[in-house]
Amino acid sequence: MGAVYGFLIDETTGLNAETLPAMRTALSVDSSNLPDVAVFERWYHRSSQATAFPYMSIIIDSTSAESAPNSRLYTVDFTVALVVLDANVDGDEADVVTALWRYGDALKTIFQRRTPAAKQGWTLDGATGIIRAEITDQTPGADPTIAAPNVALLTGLSVVTAEEF
Repeated sequence: MGAVYGFLIDETTGLNAETLPAMRTALSVDSSNLPDVAVFERWYHRSSQATAFPYMSIIIDSTSAESAPNSRLYTVDFTVALVVLDANVDGDEADVVTALWRYGDALKTIFQRRTPAAKQGWTLDGATGIIRAEITDQTPGADPTIAAPNVALLTGLSVVTAEEF
């Protein structure tokens, strides 16, 4: 959890610091079309209590047993849930859904990036014990616990870790 959270919020290379600004530049949009994530929550999803959006939560779904043939490895599966209110994004409903998929692309980008050196997303910036982190799926929808019009994106993340000797 600490490695995933730290990777996403890093003030130099994290989602708000590098990936979203680069995406805005590449797409010729601004923060009214693709705002920074306002809240990064760990361990549980409580968007219905959030006071700032876009809201992202990182939740552990499951862990595996030791993997064969190398019993030092195991997998932790996460859901990264993002909720964007209609009011967060300029435009109509289609613009809000477009923004949601752009966030999804930003998550894929940050986990796949290979530069600068030692900042690989698939190793969570070389965090101790991380062998691989990968996006496994993304599912759009809405968060029914929030009264305001919203869209939500559930992103599956699988992290393979190894015990240290």
